[in-house]
Amino acid sequence: MSDASIPVQLRGVRRGSDVAGPALLWSTDDGLAIAGDRLRRPIALRFAELDGIAIADGATGGASSLTLYVAGGDVLELEGDARVATLGAVLERRATAFPELTRGLRAVGARRGEPGEEHDRFFAPLLEARARAERATGWAAQLDAFAAPALRDAWAATLTTLAERRHPGSAPDRRALEAALGESLETTGACLGRMEAAASALRDAEPAERLVRWRAWVAEVGRLFGEADRCWLSALHELADAPPPPSPAPARRGLWRRLRGR
Repeated sequence: MSDASIPVQLRGVRRGSDVAGPALLWSTDDGLAIAGDRLRRPIALRFAELDGIAIADGATGGASSLTLYVAGGDVLELEGDARVATLGAVLERRATAFPELTRGLRAVGARRGEPGEEHDRFFAPLLEARARAERATGWAAQLDAFAAPALRDAWAATLTTLAERRHPGSAPDRRALEAALGESLETTGACLGRMEAAASALRDAEPAERLVRWRAWVAEVGRLFGEADRCWLSALHELADAPPPPSPAPARRGLWRRLRGR
C-alpha cells in the first residue's frame, strides 16, 4: 500500500456487487487502487479500464469526491477531503498523457536518402503539433495542439515552399509540382476530418465517457501520422523528377571564431 493513501468513503458497484464503507485510495504505476475492510480484496484499476473520471472539489464547503466510470458499467464513488479531488486531477492527467505515436513508421524522423531539409519541412507541422501536445497539461490543450485548420494551412504553405525551392524561376512548373504534391497529400485530408470529428466528440463528452473519447481521438491522430508517413514516401517520387533544390550557402564564420583564427 502507498504511503500517500487517502482515506475515503466508498460506494458503488463492482462486478455486479454493491460495495460501500471506509476505504483507502492511492495511485499506482498505471492506475489506482482501493482497499477496505469490507472489500474481499483490493480493487486495482488500470487507466485503460476507465471510461471516465468525474471530480467534485468541494469548493462550496462540501466533501470532495471522485467518481470512476469503469469499462463494463461499474461506477465507484469515493468521497473525502480535498486530497481526493487533487488526486483525481492527477489521475486524469496521467490517464490522458499524450502517447508515442511514431514508433514503427518508415519516414517520420528518418531521412531515407532524400534532402533532409525538405523532409523536415514536410513533417514540421505534425512534429511541432506533437511537441505542443506532449508539453500540454490536460486533454483540452492537446486538442488545441492538433487543431485541424492550422495543420491544413501549415501543410499548404509547406507544399508551396517546396515547389518554389525546386522551380524558383518557372511559375508553371512551380504550380504543377505544387499540384502534384497536393495530390500526394490528399488522403491526409480525410484523416484530418476524422481527427477533427473525434476532437469535437471529446469536447462534448460527459465525464462518464471522456477517456473513451480521448482514446478514440488519439487513435485518429495516430492514423494521421501513419498517413503522412505514407504520403511523404509518395511525394518523394514527385520531387525526384524535379530539379534539385539549391544547396544551402556555407555558414559564415562568426566574429569570435574569426578573432580566434587570428
